[in-house]
Amino acid sequence: MEQEKQALKRLRTDAEQSTPSTSEADRQNEAVDAERMLKNAELLIERGMKQKNFGDIQSGQVLLMQAREKMTASMKRLESVNKAKKNEHN
Repeated sequence: MEQEKQALKRLRTDAEQSTPSTSEADRQNEAVDAERMLKNAELLIERGMKQKNFGDIQSGQVLLMQAREKMTASMKRLESVNKAKKNEHN
């Protein structure tokens, strides 16, 4: 009975330890997506300025704002995942 409890506890611990790495990968992917959005916004704004297309400039500005928000949120979540991971090891 005691051995079963210990085995279950080890399984839970192993599962919990694997979760942050998956979560961390998801957060890193979010940050990469946000970085792509930033680059696309820059390109859109540059193209709009060259062609004097204010629609592209405005779209680029909106995309830039969304990308910054996404980057900030994903970095905060990544930081919390890293803190949780660090606390598990202590």
